[in-house]
Amino acid sequence: MADEKIIYASVTFRPTTQFRFKAEREEVVYDEVKVSHENLPGPDGGLLQDEDVGIKSRLTQLFHRGCGIRFGFLILVFIIGLSVYIALSSVRGTDELIQWRTNQTKLLENSQNQTRLHNALLSDYENLRKDHTDLNKLWRNLNASFMDLQNKIQNISAENQQLEIKNEELKKENVNLKLEKDDMEAECEKLNVSRAQWSVDNYCPKPRGKQKRECRACLKDWTHENTKCYEVKKNKAVTWREAQQDCEGKNSQLLLVDKLQKLKLPPQFWIGLRVENGKWKWINGSTLSQSINPVNGRCAVSFKDKDWKSVDCNNKN
Repeated sequence: MADEKIIYASVTFRPTTQFRFKAEREEVVYDEVKVSHENLPGPDGGLLQDEDVGIKSRLTQLFHRGCGIRFGFLILVFIIGLSVYIALSSVRGTDELIQWRTNQTKLLENSQNQTRLHNALLSDYENLRKDHTDLNKLWRNLNASFMDLQNKIQNISAENQQLEIKNEELKKENVNLKLEKDDMEAECEKLNVSRAQWSVDNYCPKPRGKQKRECRACLKDWTHENTKCYEVKKNKAVTWREAQQDCEGKNSQLLLVDKLQKLKLPPQFWIGLRVENGKWKWINGSTLSQSINPVNGRCAVSFKDKDWKSVDCNNKN
């Protein structure tokens, strides 16, 4: 087999559209062209050889043309296939771009949702923090109120204990007072009986040697005048108050001035007149019409041949 010369050629096709997602690798297509060296004319061929050479030259040219046509056809097929590939790649890239944009839109929406959720959570956190602060203040106020109420309860409990103790003391005192009252009532009954007996014995005494009582209007040594009884004490000097108490003990009172005309009286004696609240008042409560120098602590004494004069109530007459 004669040696054939092989010629290599390379063709590079660049796509007009560039994609951002995937860089296409440049495809290099190789083809081979064989050149036959059989029956090449030598240096001494002659005319036949020239004719053979011309024929061979034409055949070679035809062969080269056929190879060129075949090569062109192959290139055309390659270009068509490459165009189809590029178109498919473009469609796939467009789909990927659409999918990427869709994903990006979803991611953006998710990011916005996350941002809104984050803001909402921050707002809720701030509200919860404020509520927590308010609750802390309320808790402190309630705790202070509780402590205050607890102190008040303790104070009230202590006061209640004191009141219970005092109540027990009052109960005991009440019992004692009831006992004293009962004793006083019993003693009063005895005194009433005794006083009644005393009145009977003094107003209606039994003469010696007689069984029948003889009653009189006044006590012994008392003077009866106009349905009233009067006693004049000459032996003992007393104060105005002592004189009044002595009269009250005998169910009587000090004399009034208008009752003095017919009585045998000592030179100086207490009468039922004294100063009360800046006014001269009789023992029966009536006020003296002509008040002369009313000074508290002053009482009136009467003279046998005169009217009366103001003296210290603590003086003894």
